[in-house]
Amino acid sequence: MSLRFLVRFFSLFAVFALLAHPAASSDHLRETDYPDLRGVWHAAQARAIYWHRDTVDEATQRFALEIQEQEGPALEGELHWKTVLYKGPDHDGVREVHEGREPVIGMISWAGDAFTLVEHPDSGTIQGRILEPNTIEIMQFEAGNKAMVARYLLVRSPARLAGTTLPQTNQ
Repeated sequence: MSLRFLVRFFSLFAVFALLAHPAASSDHLRETDYPDLRGVWHAAQARAIYWHRDTVDEATQRFALEIQEQEGPALEGELHWKTVLYKGPDHDGVREVHEGREPVIGMISWAGDAFTLVEHPDSGTIQGRILEPNTIEIMQFEAGNKAMVARYLLVRSPARLAGTTLPQTNQ
């Protein structure tokens, strides 16, 4: 056998193998198979630390993630939060504040078991993991001179359809 024959044979074999194998592995979901994350997710457990070293938990902060729109893996919604007056002020870019509502956009992972959200126009980032259909955990973080990091165990509120309210804000 000549070298030219071997090169052609293996080239044809490689092309055949690529054409026979689906482009997306079985670990990837089709656009219609992503978990539905729409709804309001309230913090059952929480822990956060801010740049000034104050901390909050589920007793001193109300927190909710509202996913308002989802198209396949693409997500859009808002974070809603409110701390008690003596505990854990965050910032709005100019001053310390005790409540806020921040728009987020995000994407579910290819495997459908995790997601990432980013705040806009702010620079916060959220990494999430889907534990059960109605339970997720998230890690929220923001770097810089107004840094913060938080973790939340969130449960989807079935009462949202019945008019459950989000943490109230002045914004």
